[in-house]
Amino acid sequence: MEENRSVTKDETEEKRFRNIWKAVHCSVAMFICESAGNSVANIMSQTFSDNGFESLGFIVLGLFYGGLAVSAIFAPKIIHKFGVSKSMALGCTLESFWVFPLIFVTMKSQTAWYTSDSAIYLLNILCSLLSGIGASLIWIGQGKYISDCATPSSKGFYFGLFWAIYMASLIFGNAISAVILEYYTLKTFYLIMYGFFWAAIILFYNLRKPIKLSTNLVTKEITKQVSITEEVKELFKFMVGKKMLYLLPTVAWTGISIGVYSGLFTPIITESIEGDLEENEKLSKAFTAMIFLGIGEIVGGLVIGQVIDKIGNKLASLISFVSIIVQTVALMLYIETNNYGLLTFVMTFAWGFQDSVINTHLQETLGFEFEDNVKAYSAFNFIQCMTVFISLNTETLLTSKLTLQIFLIAVNIFGLLAIILNMRFPYSCHVNTPYLAQELRTLINN
Repeated sequence: MEENRSVTKDETEEKRFRNIWKAVHCSVAMFICESAGNSVANIMSQTFSDNGFESLGFIVLGLFYGGLAVSAIFAPKIIHKFGVSKSMALGCTLESFWVFPLIFVTMKSQTAWYTSDSAIYLLNILCSLLSGIGASLIWIGQGKYISDCATPSSKGFYFGLFWAIYMASLIFGNAISAVILEYYTLKTFYLIMYGFFWAAIILFYNLRKPIKLSTNLVTKEITKQVSITEEVKELFKFMVGKKMLYLLPTVAWTGISIGVYSGLFTPIITESIEGDLEENEKLSKAFTAMIFLGIGEIVGGLVIGQVIDKIGNKLASLISFVSIIVQTVALMLYIETNNYGLLTFVMTFAWGFQDSVINTHLQETLGFEFEDNVKAYSAFNFIQCMTVFISLNTETLLTSKLTLQIFLIAVNIFGLLAIILNMRFPYSCHVNTPYLAQELRTLINN
């Protein structure tokens, strides 16, 4: 294990990035893990419906987010006890569990006990719950790890880089899903994805401890041992604290955003595809369009990371506000025209861009503006997952184009109001004035 060592504040600019490869290591592990997770999520509903389990997909997804939300309460205790790398490896192991029962679903024609209806329901329900618990350990752990890698002057870069690499998994996952639907059997696909999970487990377990920089000691280690009951009380007390209240609506918006693009985009896009195409062909075209959601996520993460580091958090909030307006206009135009084409890719890119901008900004804020950033990420996971669950449940009630439009307008107005409140957050450093002054002098001299 690598020892921590302090670095003085007057060290060179390059020292801010001495943990860069550790952050890349963590980001690549997340990319591999979530490439498998996204791919499985894309195909899961079709697997259930093709084998006579139409309602099971919603149950599994709901339990996954339920497990993720509830486990956010006790995940910090596990991370403090076992460390980030072991906790993330454990989390990835648990998340991989939901692949097994899906393999059994593809073997429904066989007469083994594990392919019976009761066994498939029981295994999928249990494994989806365990998978959600594992995902909570991964997400809280990565937030803590990337925060430890970064410094106040490079935090935007680190979180932007992480988000860009991680969200490349959305592109890869959708691309893989499109290929699988055309060329391979689902059983083979799930076995390959299980191999991806194990590659990520190995990478997580071998994460090296970041070099501790004196400039990134905005947070402090919390070593107090408390019971689970006290942990729950402390988490809810933390969530209603003055600083966190500025962020909770924005966290809720990120959950709504996930619910919209994961629950509505594929059916909206497939419905807009004209011609006598097979269902698999329509899904393949929809997954191709969703690749641009991933591209938007990557671009947004990289852009907002530079804005945070070089200008400040207030401008980042303003960009978040504008990006919600842009993606709302693009989405409403697409629903109104209902035609698969250029606007399809503009709409998915715009939504991915805003989702990345807001999530990256939140991740950076939680990592550097709170003493106990593990508890901050726990609160983030809890609120986000609860709103994803509520969003997905609400979407089942949208039975017409009008109700869909009303829902989307309402949630996007909520998103705008959330960002307005976010702008009032008392950031420790608002603007990088030395950088701006230097840039202005350069422009004047030129």
